[in-house]
Amino acid sequence: MLVYERLVVFVAATTGQGDEPDNMKNFWHFLLKKNLPVDSLCSVQLAVVGLGDSSYHKFNFVAKRLYRRLLQLGGRSILPLGLADDQHEFGCDGVINQWVKELWTKLLCLYPLPEGKVVINEFELLPPKYHFEIKDDFLAHPVNIGCS
Repeated sequence: MLVYERLVVFVAATTGQGDEPDNMKNFWHFLLKKNLPVDSLCSVQLAVVGLGDSSYHKFNFVAKRLYRRLLQLGGRSILPLGLADDQHEFGCDGVINQWVKELWTKLLCLYPLPEGKVVINEFELLPPKYHFEIKDDFLAHPVNIGCS
């Protein structure tokens, strides 16, 4: 349940003419309940980034409404609202890349890594989880997997 979370990052898309996606409708109806105390999210830190397209009249409308409502309920934002735009020269990445960098910086300030641990360089590849090996006998006798 949201009120028991310490930190929540929301990624909100706007669909159609300013509508929330179907998978957000129940959550949104919950947030709009009039009987929710104005301090119900006072222990929740949050960040919100919206995915939108500025060629639409209600650009990132869902993220803006969500952010405003979370603050009304006492949520504490750790970052300014991010408003990604498909019309940006680099698409949504034009906003999201910088927003995510700021998010990581803020998270490391709020929740420092344990001593001796370091952040993995963004250009460093992680070791693979699985290793694949092609056996010589398979190459010598390939199997046709086509449909008949």
